[in-house]
Amino acid sequence: MIRDVVHSVKNHANCLLLTERRDHAETLARLLEAESISSVVLRGGMRVRERQTAESQLYKAQVIVATGKYIGEGFDLPRLDVSLPMLERMFRKREKGYKAMGYQFAHSWPKTRLL
Repeated sequence: MIRDVVHSVKNHANCLLLTERRDHAETLARLLEAESISSVVLRGGMRVRERQTAESQLYKAQVIVATGKYIGEGFDLPRLDVSLPMLERMFRKREKGYKAMGYQFAHSWPKTRLL
């Protein structure tokens, strides 16, 4: 997975790396840092200052690492063009559920893709 992110970043992609576990998000961020890729972590349980610091880095970070529950519905950052869910089955199940509730998925970039 990290190799996919490194490859995407080298091709000037703006990535969202989704996982379900907070500790996994932190581990992924450390692995990205070891590859000289800047990232910001968005996860549940963040203190106010942690969240404010993370939010201030959203437009500078090469990769956003987040838990799916934290990102949830309504997260919009138009510059993101690659989504890398760590648990694709979970992602597809949620996507199907949101569609069943009438939500529509809008892609602001024609090259938005899921790896």
